[in-house]
Amino acid sequence: MKGNHILMLAGLLLAVCLIQAVAAEVETAANTSVTAVAVAGDGRYIVAGTAGGEVIGLNESGESRWTHPGGENVSAIAVSTTGAYTAVGTENGTVTLLDENGNPIWTKNTEAPVSSVAVTESGQYIAAGSTRVHLYTYLGDTLWNVSTGDTILSVAISEDGQYIAAGTNNGRITLIGRRGNIFWENLALGAVPEVGISADGTVIAAGSYDDNLYVYSRQGGLPWLKVTGTPILALALSRDGRYVAVGNRGGNLQFFRAGEDLIFSERMDGDVGTVAISRTGSAVAAGTANGTIAFIDTRSRTNWTFPAGAPVNEVALSSAGDTLAVAAGNSTLIFATAQEPVPTTPATPAPEETTATPTPTPTAGGETALIGAAACIGVWAAGRMKKR
Repeated sequence: MKGNHILMLAGLLLAVCLIQAVAAEVETAANTSVTAVAVAGDGRYIVAGTAGGEVIGLNESGESRWTHPGGENVSAIAVSTTGAYTAVGTENGTVTLLDENGNPIWTKNTEAPVSSVAVTESGQYIAAGSTRVHLYTYLGDTLWNVSTGDTILSVAISEDGQYIAAGTNNGRITLIGRRGNIFWENLALGAVPEVGISADGTVIAAGSYDDNLYVYSRQGGLPWLKVTGTPILALALSRDGRYVAVGNRGGNLQFFRAGEDLIFSERMDGDVGTVAISRTGSAVAAGTANGTIAFIDTRSRTNWTFPAGAPVNEVALSSAGDTLAVAAGNSTLIFATAQEPVPTTPATPAPEETTATPTPTPTAGGETALIGAAACIGVWAAGRMKKR
């Protein structure tokens, strides 16, 4: 550990624990859970949303860039590759587009809770899922809304916005065109909580509670199907469409070459409710209901796990997989993934009668981020590597 210091800001005590490689934890006010998180392509910009409705823009060190006040439970967040646009969905049915400084550009009402949002890489098109699939432009135009027969659980959009995939509560998997035309629909035997689409729209993947992983071409037809053993709770498809990661009920994290076969499977300590994948599939992250975060370099097979201390609501990776952001309990955790973060606790202050300890020199980027009524940033890092 390099040192620690205690600052008073607005009458609040902020503890900053500094050790070797940089990562950060940003904790919200008590009883305000972090419900969603997203990372821009270069990993330098992170956006988190809370049950209290706040949306917070952070840098990779956990410092606050901006805060957008809310009041509506944030249910979904997506950010464009450059970080210029952030789409926010709420349980009250609104979709808001924010600029890179957290200023609202527009707000739309879908009239039902928003379960999922997706943004094209440029931010030009925004898809949202509620009881219907909605497509908007960054200028605020509503292009269309399409019903697929039941509540939408997940949406995904191609890089140019020409193709939108959706999964529903009654098992429908649908590919929709930018003009609102339905290219095809298929039916799984259980709810479809997660879908993914490649950047060029040629590969569509879906995971279902029926235990099956479905991989389709743009033309639809019969899918490549893989039985995974237990219901799929989460799925992530690499943007090149070559690799797909799924999280299962019961604790399996599985990694496939799309359309081919299983590459590896990792056993975790609880239901794997969220997964993320880097752009080319070189890295995978996952989080469990029991509060464990896992990161895997899929090429070297090096990996680490970290105890979040609360159920993990969402994980998100940068394009290269070098930055990982996690929504867990009341905290947003940000990791530099090259080394395993080792949790530490602040050193116990020396008794008053002893010689005063010299004040440590703060490291660069040591400013704190304040979220809501109270906040604490704990900076973590890796003092050692621990491989499983």
